[in-house]
Amino acid sequence: MKNCRSSNISDLCYVADRILSVVWYDPENVIITGGVDCIRVWSLSSGQAVMRLDAGRVAAQVHTYIYAVCVTEYVAELITLVMLSL
Repeated sequence: MKNCRSSNISDLCYVADRILSVVWYDPENVIITGGVDCIRVWSLSSGQAVMRLDAGRVAAQVHTYIYAVCVTEYVAELITLVMLSL
């Protein structure tokens, strides 16, 4: 997959595909980005991607565009667990 390969937050400007949405989750000091075919959770403390969620494609050559991301209660719990495991 050509997109979302960057693993350092300073590389956000150089991600192969566009970042279409961003949300900041203050309790864990992370940002979540949505783009083409994936969502990434970035630690602002380390500057590293701590989680990547791939959006499945229904057919070849058809992309999934993620125009909005938000933090729900379930996502908040998942992020907290990931951050505790680092």
